[in-house]
Amino acid sequence: MTCLSKSSRRGLISVSLAAALSAVMPAATVAQSAPPKVTLAGGSVGGAWSAVGTAIGETLRKEYPGISFTYEPGREAGNLLLVSQGKVQLGIAHAQLARQAEAGIEPFSQPMKNIRAIAMIDPEAAVQILATTASGITSIDQIREKKIPVRVALNSKGTLMAVAGEAVF
Repeated sequence: MTCLSKSSRRGLISVSLAAALSAVMPAATVAQSAPPKVTLAGGSVGGAWSAVGTAIGETLRKEYPGISFTYEPGREAGNLLLVSQGKVQLGIAHAQLARQAEAGIEPFSQPMKNIRAIAMIDPEAAVQILATTASGITSIDQIREKKIPVRVALNSKGTLMAVAGEAVF
């Protein structure tokens, strides 16, 4: 897995900000009204998405003095719902879960047709499935075919990792 360099992360954040600002600030810049209030729903406090959300907030505050920016901890399924309901302006979620939200596929009970992707922040979001060498397990197919009992630890409910894990196991 490749990690993004600091300059690549800055570039991704800059592109994300430009797209985000065009989505949430058009009326404010034209009408010269009070700076907008922007809330971004991300991940758990102290996690990677929290760091990205904080960086977005710092950049917005620097570029748009007086802007009201709030980072709200969350989970990606919930973030999609909050954006769809208009309770927050921006939310972070993996692309696959956003596609499921748009189509109304589990864990979503109905399609969310009013959401859209505006930026890619993490091009290498990955799911890891681990086994010890002593287990002899070398593939997911082997687990299915031989019905090998496994203990599965999934991420928090409402995340892509949990949805993917439930689909596989």
